[in-house]
Amino acid sequence: MRPFRLLGARLALLLILAPISLLAIPLCQSQSEQLKFWGGTLMQIISLHAGVGADFNALDSSAKNLARKTATTPIVGASAGVMYMNPEDDRELDYGWRVRYLFSHSPKLDRSTHYIGALLYLHPFPNPYHRASGAIQTHKDCEDKPDGYPTPFSFVLGSGLSVQSNPYGQSVGGYMESGIALFKWFPLNAELIYRISFYPSNPYFESITQSIQLVFTIL
Repeated sequence: MRPFRLLGARLALLLILAPISLLAIPLCQSQSEQLKFWGGTLMQIISLHAGVGADFNALDSSAKNLARKTATTPIVGASAGVMYMNPEDDRELDYGWRVRYLFSHSPKLDRSTHYIGALLYLHPFPNPYHRASGAIQTHKDCEDKPDGYPTPFSFVLGSGLSVQSNPYGQSVGGYMESGIALFKWFPLNAELIYRISFYPSNPYFESITQSIQLVFTIL
């Protein structure tokens, strides 16, 4: 019986020490990977947005002659998606996607616009090994490789449905957009977007509108 008791005691000791031993094994996750996973992915599955846009050569529906003007418009919206599809490997190219709704209203033009579409984010540089792309290397990870902050910018491509309305009616069209996103691995970030929208021919709406928008992720 004594050998069995000894074996039982050793098994009990092994069960107690095994979790402690496993916790002692370091997880080799770089700082870049942690920023992309926590700040860029988990904390941005659902996000709120606010910003400002500039519409160029737009019809002023508040004027009788429908004069064309350039006007700034406030923007609010929300989005959902995955910013980094491969956040746990900072040595590979990465990408992300989002579905986004934005609303803008211009009191100056007496016009409101709804944007509903999808975006593709391209993170073209493996992080953080390309200093030329703005990555900041501060230390080395547990594999003795350069580590630090990821590349601060990414590229954005998107398209979707746009709906304009003014006192004369409503027009449904589509849009395409492209731009640069800044610090997408941090929950508070920004995007500078150029958008071109297309609408059916209508005397009270432009067939083509162009705008530049600065959109912030605020939550």
